[in-house]
Amino acid sequence: MALPEEEGFRDVEVLLRHRSRLPLEAFIVVGSTDLARVLDLGIGSVGGDLPADGSIGARTAALAYPYADRSDAGSTYYADDVLTAFFHEGHIAGLQVGIHAIGDRAIDQTLTAWERVYRALDSRERRHFRARRHRIEHFEMAGPQAIERAAVLGLAISVQPAFDATWGGASGLYERALGPERAGGMNPFRTMLERGLAVGAGSDSPVTALAPWAAVAAMERHHDPAQRLDRDTALRVHTAGGALLAHLEEKKGALEPGMHADLVAYDEDPFAVEDVTGLAPILTVSIGREVYAA
Repeated sequence: MALPEEEGFRDVEVLLRHRSRLPLEAFIVVGSTDLARVLDLGIGSVGGDLPADGSIGARTAALAYPYADRSDAGSTYYADDVLTAFFHEGHIAGLQVGIHAIGDRAIDQTLTAWERVYRALDSRERRHFRARRHRIEHFEMAGPQAIERAAVLGLAISVQPAFDATWGGASGLYERALGPERAGGMNPFRTMLERGLAVGAGSDSPVTALAPWAAVAAMERHHDPAQRLDRDTALRVHTAGGALLAHLEEKKGALEPGMHADLVAYDEDPFAVEDVTGLAPILTVSIGREVYAA
């Protein structure tokens, strides 16, 4: 998740030069509106964590109504027509396009922009649109109507379960910033899955730690019991779900004949232990290569 609009393209270019020598395979998403540059680099995904709004913690996420502890409601970072044009041009260029949207107003703006693009397509083009799995990163304040709209469009959702573990629940950051009612509806993971959205999970590092088992546990212990996932489902969101969001489902996300040999081994059964949070592998294999052994 590169953000060259803040730091320039050099980091992306260095990563591309050294990509084949890394012990793990890297899927690159470039947070830029410079579509020509992204295409020249041969990268298929653009936008990523490019922010349509800010964050709940900084009180910069764009809300429909003001924050509970101040009078303003945050702001969106792109004009409606600018965002729609970026989505349209990226789609026409054959890219998977994404955007960071956290607040309900930013989510609404993002969905409205995608709907404008979708309505301009014919039926065949709409099938191609849905197959592209354009992404929304975070999608934290997504209510039932927003989830339905995203499902109709075939959008893919990238979630960060550690956000809920860190900021959800009584007296947490969400509740202080949004009040109990709005905080209660944050990060509706189960509803997203039940409505058929493609959902993958990550860390948003360095905001929260690169700790996938802690994120699995966060899904098991969601602040809203109705949104909790069992361990098997949470693990699939982190594996098969991540592969689906990257269009790598035929290569990654499961151990099956013909797929990449990406696996970890443990000296404890992750489905038998009470708490998976601190599990550490004794062996890591990437594309059939041993890259770590305890």
